[in-house]
Amino acid sequence: MKRRLFLAQPLDEESKDVFRLFRDTMKKETEGVRWVPEKNLHLTILFLGEQAEELLPVIAMELEKLSLESAAFDLEFDRYETRFRRSKPAMIWARYREQEAFASLANRAHCLLSEWIPLGEPRPRQIPHITLARIRSKKWNRAFPADMPRPQKLRVNELLLFESVTGAAEPVYLPLERFPLLH
Repeated sequence: MKRRLFLAQPLDEESKDVFRLFRDTMKKETEGVRWVPEKNLHLTILFLGEQAEELLPVIAMELEKLSLESAAFDLEFDRYETRFRRSKPAMIWARYREQEAFASLANRAHCLLSEWIPLGEPRPRQIPHITLARIRSKKWNRAFPADMPRPQKLRVNELLLFESVTGAAEPVYLPLERFPLLH
């Protein structure tokens, strides 16, 4: 059996509160936008895709090694932005400043796991972000006011292996294992 997996940092309560306020403020003015449910918000570190269930112990072993070699760090919020796919608006992101610690963590996870599972080529640029919404309207062309609520920082202090279960109206993200980073 195959399982759809990804590696992420869960959000702290302060970040959830800020993004809830952002969503509630923007909801009044947005059509054609599907907001990610609050329980599904996370900072993706690495998408693993469909993987054979029997590989879970190996994945967990490699992630344990990675967590024991990786120090926790903070990400600084940068901005809200609309991301485009093929020149069409596709997502609303909460984007954090690019940082070597984040890029290194994502690249090391990719390198360790790609010895065991097919992951394809690593991304040339690691942009830390949280997907807040998916845009369904081709006419979306909305700037975000400068006074929107902003989180202070996001502490990256653990890796969480999630399974994404699809088929319902919204995907369900099931936490499988936690791997604390060094403090």
